[in-house]
Amino acid sequence: MNSVKYDDNYYAFPFYATSAVTVYNEDLISHDAIPTTYQELFDLCAEYNKEGSYLTMISFNENDTLFKILNKYGITTPEDILTEESKALFEQLRQLYKEGKLPKESITQSHREGLEKFMSGQLALLNVGVNFINIIKENAPQVYEKTHVSFQLSSDAGEFDYSLMNFVIPTKAKHKESAVKFVLFLTNRDNQLELSKLTSVLSTNEEALRDDFFTLNADDLMSAGRYISSAQLNNPIEPIKIQKNRKEIISLSSDFIQKVLLTDESIDTLLTDFSQKWKKLEL
Repeated sequence: MNSVKYDDNYYAFPFYATSAVTVYNEDLISHDAIPTTYQELFDLCAEYNKEGSYLTMISFNENDTLFKILNKYGITTPEDILTEESKALFEQLRQLYKEGKLPKESITQSHREGLEKFMSGQLALLNVGVNFINIIKENAPQVYEKTHVSFQLSSDAGEFDYSLMNFVIPTKAKHKESAVKFVLFLTNRDNQLELSKLTSVLSTNEEALRDDFFTLNADDLMSAGRYISSAQLNNPIEPIKIQKNRKEIISLSSDFIQKVLLTDESIDTLLTDFSQKWKKLEL
């Protein structure tokens, strides 16, 4: 509910949620070695040396991927990105990329291409939505047999990110009261549970989330993924809120990470430029 709050008012109804999980190939990495934070992931990237594969692929240019990573580090404002911790993070990413520890396509390809690499045995682990588990099963049965699921990378406080689909009733709507009743009907316990059973999304109704459908961890991979994904909603991380010029700021972040990974420009200079432009766009 806090994610649909602005100036102490709620502007939307949460309809359904998703929360990505980590899938991993047990032939390439053991359960005990699965990293729990991005820092652990990047440290492990430097050591990973399985021939013919990478530890993981991160689609840096896709939507708000970079901001989700920054959020896990507690970097949520233009000012935060100028800290020494932030500088160390981007210096590490540059080094990993230049040393070939991250796929070159990390700055050009989407999560779909990342999934294809996982299904072809080129990635040890990948952050994906639960719905992609069935895609792995259908398209790469041999890899699926070796695939297990774990919690997504968290913040140091053990918080997890999520995506939310909302219902918004415009101020100019002619039938606001009827619209509210309709939304409350669609988001009640029974309908939320039915929606989740028909799809791979998570309920935003707390009563529905307590149903055995979410709380029982069955043997099959899809049930395990749903169990982990729904459990992550119990400790959600507050998303970085971009109130103005979101599209432009996301584009700015893509340009920034490309310069970090592909050039030798000073990290300090790049961070200062990114911070100033981000701040200006939010004014």
